[in-house]
Amino acid sequence: MRILYLDCFAGIAGDMAAAALLDVAGEESWSELLDVLERLGLSGGRARVSRVLSSGLAAVDFKTTTEEGSPPRRTLSDIVTLIRGAALEADVEKRAVAMFECIASAEARVHGTDEEQVHFHEVGAADSIQDIVAIAWARSRVRADRVICSPLPLGSGFVDCAHGRLPVPAPGTVAILEGVPVYQGELAGETVTPTGAAAAVSLADAFGPLPACRILRTGHGAGKSRRNVPNLLRAYLAETAEPAAAEVSPTEVVEVETSIDDMNPEAYAPLMDRLFDVGALDVLLIPVQMKKNRPGILVSALARPEDLHAISSVLLTHTSTFGVRYSNRSRLCLDRTTVTLETAYGTVKAKKGVLGDRVLKVVPEYEDCRRLAEEKDVPFLDVYEASVEAARKR
Repeated sequence: MRILYLDCFAGIAGDMAAAALLDVAGEESWSELLDVLERLGLSGGRARVSRVLSSGLAAVDFKTTTEEGSPPRRTLSDIVTLIRGAALEADVEKRAVAMFECIASAEARVHGTDEEQVHFHEVGAADSIQDIVAIAWARSRVRADRVICSPLPLGSGFVDCAHGRLPVPAPGTVAILEGVPVYQGELAGETVTPTGAAAAVSLADAFGPLPACRILRTGHGAGKSRRNVPNLLRAYLAETAEPAAAEVSPTEVVEVETSIDDMNPEAYAPLMDRLFDVGALDVLLIPVQMKKNRPGILVSALARPEDLHAISSVLLTHTSTFGVRYSNRSRLCLDRTTVTLETAYGTVKAKKGVLGDRVLKVVPEYEDCRRLAEEKDVPFLDVYEASVEAARKR
């Protein structure tokens, strides 16, 4: 199994994460990224990728510039609209939006408001938007089945931002890192920025030490601050030293649910969309019989622990319920990657499910099959069966 390991010995920031991933992805991909960032349409937004020496070590530097002046007060909706208007690949768009939603959820908790009332200051500036899109795009170019991140050093001191002078790590960063392994460390200053924290939490499937593996490629992303250690984020692309055992490790999730018997049924479709938008992994609508013998609907959403507040907020805001229940659950999932299938009708993306070193299933994406069926004016099942046949031949 291929893993991407983020060795954050000097911390993590958005530009460092983008640079390290770009180093692993390879120089041939850089020009394509710059074209992608141009599509964001940011005022004066420019990006540059170059090779530099940091503490005598070869590294990649990802640098962005902007003519926006003071950071604009963008909201989450503003940024999501901007990203979705750039015609990014679906997985890139999803990762970029997820990182901003992660930051918005943390900032809302810190400032006692809801996500849509959060105004992004530094993180809403053009350079930070470019950093996050670059991270999402570079991750899509690194062929890894799983991402593991080292525990994060928090640094010390104070940092100046739009809210004044705040302790390091900033409160928003601390909120993002709830549930993540961290340590104080000996480095002074801000070693983990909000953007870096969101990147680590959104990209990593797990946190911990580097497992036994065979290193295939190493990337170094240069930071901008001066430190008494090399200010680098090191990324390893590696293969596990032994074939993965034919077993699945459990992951922790939360199940959030509420029972409703007095809501217009037409409201459930947009509710489900909103729940997925804020990080739900799965949503179920289950018919139930409630008190006073009323028929109702049990809304159940499965989510990562860090998305509990966002999921609960949607249920409390966009339904008629007065309360929600949640419980911690464990789940077992196949490792999955996205593959591309070539059919007589066109290209179809599919999910590949892997157990250890065995491919157990390749399932065509419904939306791709539906789109091609409409474009070619053929039955949906013809496209789907052609995709399944293409999967068998891989």
